[in-house]
Amino acid sequence: VDVDEHQVLEAEDPHRAGEVGMELNIQTFSPDQILHHEFDTIDLRSGIPVRRVRLKAPAGRMVPLFGMMRRPPGNGGEGRGMRGEGIPDFGQPRPEGGGPPRFEGGGPPRPDGGGGPPRFDMGLRTLVYIQCASPISRLDPVLASIRAEHDQRIQQLESASQRNLANLAWQLTGLGGATFALAIAGTMLMVSRVLNPLKRLSDAVSQVTERDFELRLSDQELPEELHPVFRRLQETLHMLERAFLREKQATADISHELRTPLASMITTLELALRRSRSVDEYRSFLEDCRGSANHMRAIVERLLTLARLDAGSDPVRPRLTNVSDLAEACAQLVRPVATTHGVTLEVTADQVCWLMTDPDKLRESLCNLLHNAVQYNHPGGEIHLRVRPSQEHVVIEVSDTGIGIPADQLELIFERFHRVDPSRHGDGSNAGLGLAIVKAYVTLMGGAIAVESEPGSGTTFRLHLPQGQGSRASARTS
Repeated sequence: VDVDEHQVLEAEDPHRAGEVGMELNIQTFSPDQILHHEFDTIDLRSGIPVRRVRLKAPAGRMVPLFGMMRRPPGNGGEGRGMRGEGIPDFGQPRPEGGGPPRFEGGGPPRPDGGGGPPRFDMGLRTLVYIQCASPISRLDPVLASIRAEHDQRIQQLESASQRNLANLAWQLTGLGGATFALAIAGTMLMVSRVLNPLKRLSDAVSQVTERDFELRLSDQELPEELHPVFRRLQETLHMLERAFLREKQATADISHELRTPLASMITTLELALRRSRSVDEYRSFLEDCRGSANHMRAIVERLLTLARLDAGSDPVRPRLTNVSDLAEACAQLVRPVATTHGVTLEVTADQVCWLMTDPDKLRESLCNLLHNAVQYNHPGGEIHLRVRPSQEHVVIEVSDTGIGIPADQLELIFERFHRVDPSRHGDGSNAGLGLAIVKAYVTLMGGAIAVESEPGSGTTFRLHLPQGQGSRASARTS
């Protein structure tokens, strides 16, 4: 039943904003089935601000079996609230001051005149709207207390949070410092363990001198990862040792090779100056001196040739060359020396072979090989110079019937100042530089050189020169 909400809320009792009783069966009220509730703040007509709550819930109404409920008199339906005047009084007296009727005997009268409470139809349900309010002024102390408690609780939580954050910051700082210290210590330990083998290797290398190239260290003292480095370092030191030995031997050989013709020249000149000589005698002495000078010049020229090769200042100058004619020309130059030693020199060329190469370097290489074949041959021996083309190369062979080369010397014959038989001396061609120059020239022209020898039977040198291109350098020059 709608009534004026202000009338409902404005009651005489100052402790309650308003109260209207309804005769409800509490067993059928079902407060757990509240359909809607809302809170708001309103001002009464008297100007008092109140805090209101409104509920909507299903409930069972009291419907007597003897008749339907009737509207009470004077309830015209005005207003928007809920009032208890809509409850039938069943002819019972109301208590003083209003309110619901009091039923004597426990309930409204029954149609049959019997006493006792009326029976209700529990199947008929309706909606109940309930609203109540309280002045805000009465709520202020409670709200202030709640707010103060809330603020105090928030302050306590903030203080606890700040303490926890401070403790967490200190803990994180300590943990970070400890982690950093452990990381530094672990890194230093790992670096020390990793660098310790390198330090031992460095100490061993620092003990190497120009007189001692041996590493005072065993590979068992190093981790497996450094074994390849250790072996490569040992190989490099051995190569350096051999190079130093060759240089020492070269110095001795050069001194010997130059000292011999110089001593011969000095002796010849001293003999010529001891007394007066005839013109023919002086001529003979001068011829001997010229031979010694030519000997020294040959050695110096070969040394200069090797120096230019090392410096890369002796480039290939390719020209189209008839290799067959060049081989015959080289044989003509060496044949007088071979005849002097009682050695026969023959040239065999199956056909004319043209080759784009450096004729000067090829001529120097062939002359060196032919001179060696003469120097290390027996009287009555033979030398064969053959030129033949192949599919991709021109092959030049120089073979002799000389003393041969031992197997352990084959890998050393192309090293500078190395001589298979140092007791053999000639015009300077066997100073140990000729084969080194030959290999350097052939490699520079893009070819390869191989040797086969059997001691006591002879030696064969075989040159392979590519057709159409003298060397890699010749292609760049073109």
